[in-house]
This record gives sequence, C-alpha cells and structure tokens, in this order.
Amino acid sequence: MSKHNLDHSQPPEPDYTERAHAMTEVQRAAIVEVMSEKYGAMRQVSETKKFAALKMLDLSRELGAQIELFTGHEKLLSHEFNRMAVAVPDARLEFFRQCLANHQKYPQPVTNYAIAEAECEKLMVTMELLPAAHRVQSLNPQPVEPVKDYLSDVIKVSQAGVKLFAQYPPEGIQPFLRQSLLKEMRPLMEWYGKLELAEAGK
Repeated sequence: MSKHNLDHSQPPEPDYTERAHAMTEVQRAAIVEVMSEKYGAMRQVSETKKFAALKMLDLSRELGAQIELFTGHEKLLSHEFNRMAVAVPDARLEFFRQCLANHQKYPQPVTNYAIAEAECEKLMVTMELLPAAHRVQSLNPQPVEPVKDYLSDVIKVSQAGVKLFAQYPPEGIQPFLRQSLLKEMRPLMEWYGKLELAEAGK
C-alpha cells in the first residue's frame, strides 16, 4: 500500500459531553468548589450593592437636612443654590433638590432596598452618572457648565475679597496694587453691567 494512501488524520477531539463523562470525581469536586466560590462572590457583590443603595439614600437625606438648615425653608431657589455651589462645585441644582426632597419624603432611614434602588437611580441621573431616559427641559435652564464653573470661582473670589478688604480698605492699599486691581476688575464690572441689563430685560 502506498504511503500516500495512509490516513494521517487525528482522532476527533471529545466534545463537552464526552469530556464531562470522562471527569473523575475529584475533578468534579474541584469544579463544584470553584462554582461555590463564584456564587459566594456574587452574593457578596449583591449585598454590597444593597448596602450602597441604602447608604446613598441615607446620605442624600442628611444632605437634604443641611440644605433645609441653610435656606431656612423647604424649597431651594436658584440663588440659594449658587451660594452652596462652592461646597460642591460639580453638583447640579437638580441634585440638591433631589436630596432636599428625600429628606422631606423619608424622615427616617429607609430599609427597603427596592425604594432605595429607585431613589439612587434618580440621584445618579442628577449626578450625571447615569443617562436620563427622558430628561425634561427645565423651564429655567441652568447656565452651561463653563459659566457654572466660573460662577463657582467668582463666589470664592468674592468671599475672599469681602474678608480681605474688610482688613485693607482701598486707601490703605499700595498704589501699584490699586492700579493692578482696577485693571483686572474693570472687564468684570463691564460684564456686570451687561448682566444687569439682561436681568432687567428678562
């Protein structure tokens, strides 16, 4: 017989059913142990998620209580938010209002995971960590993010200026510093005038 007629094909690889039948009990026990470990880890993650949702809702309630103390009433107005934005410059007005609502809605810590999960989803949307399915356009649109960031900086500078100039009145400041302050503040005063006109014409 010619060597060219010899069958050099390899035996087929066993399929998963054949491999499973060929396993020893020791091998099966090892697989069961791995399965148990993976399942236990999944349960731990689920418990962590449950704890995180309950804790996040509770923290939002506590933050809402501080907002109510800050404002002295049960609503949050835009100008009040601007004064608080320094503490949390990356938070939006909707987030603060959601925290205030949670404080008022849940006077005691929530222990129901289903409630906490739903409220956390709302919080994460207002924190821009989740996309909103149907974001409702605000009747009073908020400033675009660059303006909001700048507003936070202005508030910080304004607060620092009030403290500084209470100690150093203009006539006591060295002339070259007065001139530099005038130069830097003049464009801001011009923009302030434009803002006043825009506010008067709304």
